[in-house]
Amino acid sequence: MTRHLRRLLLCGVVVACADGAADPPAASSPAGAEAPPPDHVKRLMALDLQGDERNKFFEAAGVDGELSAKEFEKAKGNPGSFVRAYENWWEARKYDLDGNDELNWPEATKYRKALQAKLRHRFDKDKNGKLIGPENDEANNYLAQRINIPGRRKVPWTIDHWDTNRNGKLDAHEEKARKDYYRREAEAKKRQDELVQWDMNKNGKLDAEEREAMESYRKEEKRRREEMLKRWDKDGDGRLSDKERYVMSRVQQATRQRHLMRRYDKNRDGKLNDKESQEVEKYYTDEYEKKERQARLRKYDKNHDGKLDARERALMEAHRRQQARDGK
Repeated sequence: MTRHLRRLLLCGVVVACADGAADPPAASSPAGAEAPPPDHVKRLMALDLQGDERNKFFEAAGVDGELSAKEFEKAKGNPGSFVRAYENWWEARKYDLDGNDELNWPEATKYRKALQAKLRHRFDKDKNGKLIGPENDEANNYLAQRINIPGRRKVPWTIDHWDTNRNGKLDAHEEKARKDYYRREAEAKKRQDELVQWDMNKNGKLDAEEREAMESYRKEEKRRREEMLKRWDKDGDGRLSDKERYVMSRVQQATRQRHLMRRYDKNRDGKLNDKESQEVEKYYTDEYEKKERQARLRKYDKNHDGKLDARERALMEAHRRQQARDGK
């Protein structure tokens, strides 16, 4: 081998080594690093149960405003939905206090608050009301382990469980057995939640002062609900429709919206009196009805003439009746 050839081969080896050093394996690239796991606990504890979370609930619950098992499972784990991937209907179902197989908003609120209290009771070792550091990690692992675990528990709310004579439906005594079971479950869960939230000295029972504090809180909650219905239940049916909830939430947030305060705070005192609130209410009522009209036109105005004729209205009503039968 000549000296010139040896020099060329040596240069080739050096170049190959240099190229290999400049191109590290993909596994060591930062782009290949795994994203940190979601912090379920932080998100759960930071929920605003009177704001965005309530809107998510009614979006999942549909037109009747109550969340069924089917709607719960459909919403479960979807990005931005009310139902998280670690939640289970059999657990949420314990807060169906009226026994109609659905959760209304007050029942769903109790369920979510109880889940928060459960985590604090189980993992808040220093009893400072917060889950920080190792406490947060343990609680987060607990929630993560609840996600997509097959056969975790037999769900007793299916018809097959209660249909003892296997005729494909629930007879009167089977339906009674089902309701009795859920009533006992709800009562036991209620007692358990009372201890978690109000047993301050952790002696396993509610003393006179603790029970008095609990009853005082419940009376105040009832008073607030009655005031809310009196103020916002315009049709007097004892519950808030989607439109009534929409208007209520927007009017209550009006003081944080500068453009509305500039427009409706006539006396410039930084708050809305009754007359000014009514004007804001009308503004949002008109806005909601306008959105409803636009949504109806987009869905049912087949000839695109900007209005619904008799045939299109009949189609809309038939669709609404079908949704009511399907429980959507």
